Amino acid sequence: MTPSFETVDTDLDHPEGVAPGPDGRLYAGGEAGQIYRIDGGGSVEELASTGGFIYGVTLDAAGNVYACDYGNASLMRISSEGRVRTYSTGTPDRPMRVPNFSAFDDGGNLYVTDSGEWGDDDGVIYRVAKDGTTVVWTDLAPRFPNGCCLDADGRTLLVVESHGRAIVGIPIRDDGAAGEPQRVADLTGSQPDGIALAEEGSMFVGCY
Repeated sequence: MTPSFETVDTDLDHPEGVAPGPDGRLYAGGEAGQIYRIDGGGSVEELASTGGFIYGVTLDAAGNVYACDYGNASLMRISSEGRVRTYSTGTPDRPMRVPNFSAFDDGGNLYVTDSGEWGDDDGVIYRVAKDGTTVVWTDLAPRFPNGCCLDADGRTLLVVESHGRAIVGIPIRDDGAAGEPQRVADLTGSQPDGIALAEEGSMFVGCY
């Protein structure tokens, strides 16, 4: 069966990431810090602006947006009413540099990829608790960690390593620590960027 596609809107400023909200609307970011909210008819509202450069966006169950803001080297939190505040800047020993994408686990912890410099293989993944407390969760997937999502059982974080041309799975241990990454897909010859999961566990990978 051939997939069906439709254009929702074209009046956006470099929407690097897109995510559905609990209100049924779509959310995306812009390269001047815009946070867009798009209804089913394609009507676009600028909910807020961080003044930075937005990569991935993720929403919680209350409709708050968590935006990876490359321009401000921060993870920003935007309330459903449009109030903006800095949620995390990384850790004192490893401040955020290129926050790229994030994903929640069932406990409300947010995993945030920081890609580092292309070719330097110095990326890390943070784990941000519900109170904003941030730790470097792992530095063992360093080859430009990019898009991420949890697997179907919520026990493994799937991460695109763009410079490694691969998808790695990082187990989430019972104590919350990161396990040893395992390569789950070799994408040699492509340039993988984003990832999403179907209900039955299939991975869909956007390739630049």
